[in-house]
Amino acid sequence: MIYVVKGHLDEQFRQVEDLQDEASPNFVEEVAVLFFKDSGRLISNLEQALEKYPRDFNRWDAYMQQLKGSCSSIGASRMKSECMSFKDNCGKGNVEGIFTTICRKLKSMRGSDAAGIGAFDLYILQNIKKISKG
Repeated sequence: MIYVVKGHLDEQFRQVEDLQDEASPNFVEEVAVLFFKDSGRLISNLEQALEKYPRDFNRWDAYMQQLKGSCSSIGASRMKSECMSFKDNCGKGNVEGIFTTICRKLKSMRGSDAAGIGAFDLYILQNIKKISKG
């Protein structure tokens, strides 16, 4: 599978694919779209918390835990890895590492507009459509 090979998605995604059938031919695409919307909202909430609660590592960690869970449920291994990096930086009190993860890495995966569908999202959706039709 293209996702697993490229490192964007893991075996959990295969389990999501297994749930797609003739009764729900667009199931994988619908789950992916929900994930993109949810992750955009969670990243936006986290950014607001970073501004509103400076150096509140426990609060930031709790927000990131939600995003990590969302990534795990769909098998978004690359984003999950960045969530874990963020959480590690919270544990160390590494503000620079936290902002590098959220601002540069996570948002670049989602595109510049965290609330919209970015290039990474479109790449995944295009490949989901190819696989679900093939």
